[in-house]
Amino acid sequence: MKYNFEINMNANNAHTAILRKIKNNSKVLEFGPATGYMTKYMKENLNCTVYGVEIDESAAAEAIKYSEDVVVCDIDTLEWKNKLDSKRFDYIIFADVLEHLKNPWKVLRESKDLLDENGIILISIPNISHNAVIMELLSGEFRYRKLGLLDDTHLRFFTRNTLLELVNDSGLTVTNLEEVVMSPEITELKKHYSDFPESISSYLKSRTDGHVYQYIVTAQKSQNVNGLKIKEDVPSIRTNKKLYIVSDYVQLFWDTGRGYNEDESIKLPIINKESLEEYIFELPDASIKSLRLDPGNSVGFGIIKDIYLVNDYLDNRQLFLEELVPLHGVDFLNKTKEGYHFISHNTDPQLEIKFNSAVDLRGAKIKIILSYTKEYRDSHIFYIKNEMEKCIKSELLSIKMLTQELKENNKILLTKLTERDEKIQKLEENNNILYEKLVEKEAMIETLISNIKILEKQYIDLTNTLSWKITKPFRALQKIIKNRIR
Repeated sequence: MKYNFEINMNANNAHTAILRKIKNNSKVLEFGPATGYMTKYMKENLNCTVYGVEIDESAAAEAIKYSEDVVVCDIDTLEWKNKLDSKRFDYIIFADVLEHLKNPWKVLRESKDLLDENGIILISIPNISHNAVIMELLSGEFRYRKLGLLDDTHLRFFTRNTLLELVNDSGLTVTNLEEVVMSPEITELKKHYSDFPESISSYLKSRTDGHVYQYIVTAQKSQNVNGLKIKEDVPSIRTNKKLYIVSDYVQLFWDTGRGYNEDESIKLPIINKESLEEYIFELPDASIKSLRLDPGNSVGFGIIKDIYLVNDYLDNRQLFLEELVPLHGVDFLNKTKEGYHFISHNTDPQLEIKFNSAVDLRGAKIKIILSYTKEYRDSHIFYIKNEMEKCIKSELLSIKMLTQELKENNKILLTKLTERDEKIQKLEENNNILYEKLVEKEAMIETLISNIKILEKQYIDLTNTLSWKITKPFRALQKIIKNRIR
């Protein structure tokens, strides 16, 4: 079946954007539900009561599984209004449907009667003024495709202004406008700016809605809204959100204290991989601690010429970049007169932007001038070769200097080791001399001790003799006489 998709709420597209706007437990009328892929989500995940209007009987047979009822009819006949006239809905959805109708103006006007008092109509519709279509025309082509901007079942085509006129003429007021953004080369038309002269591609890239693939409109009955008169106020109806559908993109993250995360980042499609392009990121009105730039999402080669803080109130620009520091996935980063050249070896290159801490980034605009390509061209290879040769020469010179320094240090160390060995040798010699003297002294002491023992024995033997005992009184008398003489 042609229109049978899977809903992935992690993706950014018109269907998921519409589903995020539906509140739980709502009553919904869905025009063109096809097989009910959106219906199923609303029923199972949001607990909504859903009714449908579908022209294809086999598709309706699938959608009814998730619906209260599906009216099978041609939407242009308005047969559905008679069958649903007693119903009132919180939401009415036209997800890529109005462009298939003969009279979308009448259908939209009649459908608003089924809205609840504060009900909302949600519309997604392709932009016929997308640059890919214009490039197709410039190539002399306007070929219908199975799906997409030139779907072969599209009967009506709309631009921003004609879409807003459609809504306004139906008695509705736009309360929110969002854009699904896709660069020409990743649309089903596969158009490339490099196929056109610079003057034409530059003009196309400057067009406000040149990359808008689809518009997503939120509208209510005009009498319930302080609305805008479309003829006077179309320019003031600004886009509130852009949903980027990109294959190649540059992404800026800002850290407000929660670390780097997808919710606090902006993705912009890489416009032209052949040359330097300007990318402007609008930062939130919040205190920002640090910035991280992911210059691409593939293995590749890039040049970042400059990063500026753009001031809306002055003609000049304040340069605030201090340094780029590789965080992840960047093998080579070199600053030259042309800017920062780098090579990424994986699909998530990350660079931290070191900026002047005195700069207040609240609500600021950051302009980044860069190029990034997944293809290594001869010029890139030549540049990389030269830079690598410079790096190798620089490293070899550093190695040579370090080797020389190491040799000198080794020489000094060897001298010190020799001096130390000589000192150790002298100490060992002195130690040997002292040891020999110590041995001699110990021998003398042992001899003295031996002599003392002999004398002690002789004394003991003497005192035990009979003559010693007989002469004892005489020795006592001798002591007395000596004491008196003194």
